[in-house]
Amino acid sequence: SEGLKAFSPISRVNCTTDNSTIQLYPNPGSDNFVVSSNNEIGLIEVIDMMGQVIYTAETSLNQINIDASEWLPGVYTVKVGQRTIRFIKQ
Repeated sequence: SEGLKAFSPISRVNCTTDNSTIQLYPNPGSDNFVVSSNNEIGLIEVIDMMGQVIYTAETSLNQINIDASEWLPGVYTVKVGQRTIRFIKQ
C-alpha cells in the first residue's frame, strides 16, 4: 500500500562509551529483559514515562535480569551509571 512502511523489530540495543558496552535485550520486550555489560553494572534505574523511578538496583555483576511483568506497556528509560537506553514494554 502506498504510504505504508514495514520495519523489523529491534532485538538488541548496544550503547558503547568509555570502553564499556551496555546491552539491553530483548527490546521491545514484555515480561522481563536483561541488561549486560563487559564491566560491572553498578547502579541501574528504570524511569517510566511520567519521570518516576520505578526500579532501582545496585550490583557488582555484569548482567542483571529485570522483571517488567507488572509494568504498563510503553517506553521506559533505563539508566546504567551515566548512560541511558530506551526500553519498549509491549
